[in-house]
Amino acid sequence: MATEQNIIGREISHAASRAIYEDALQAHEDASHPCHRFVELQHGVDADRWQMPIPFMGSTAALSLVFLGLNPGYDPNENSPRWGISFEQWDRFWRTAFDQAPATWPRLYRWYQRIGQRALGDDFRLGRDALVLEVIHYRSWRSEGCDEADVMRHEMPVTLPLLDQIQSKCDSLLRVKSAVAIA
Repeated sequence: MATEQNIIGREISHAASRAIYEDALQAHEDASHPCHRFVELQHGVDADRWQMPIPFMGSTAALSLVFLGLNPGYDPNENSPRWGISFEQWDRFWRTAFDQAPATWPRLYRWYQRIGQRALGDDFRLGRDALVLEVIHYRSWRSEGCDEADVMRHEMPVTLPLLDQIQSKCDSLLRVKSAVAIA
């Protein structure tokens, strides 16, 4: 679960990321885990090729902004970390998700990039100025499995503290900017 120490300079810490990774390992192996159903909901993929959850996407939220979705989509052909990947590789994959040119990103993230540029100017960059978070980190086709109460009860204590920390940093930033503008 995220704490004040888990978000450093608007960057999600390795400790918070590792907690999500370890939860995914448990969900994969433990049929009683509320998110185990997502292993089976990745239709057409054997459990040993399961696409791991997305903890967050991007390295920082320098502007304290978050694009929030319900859960990440699922495409069996997508280049995405799979079951068996090390924590270090998995974490690096998601922190660097937007290091390539936006033209190479999936359509949704290109849309987020355009929204950011329209609102904040051409210098906006997803993954540096804003993070992408999902309420439910586990992947499924068309949000399948996300309407289960036990899934939400499990995932909300992971996601809400991340959002709270980014929001509190944003509030502090706005207070500083307001004080400077008044002076």
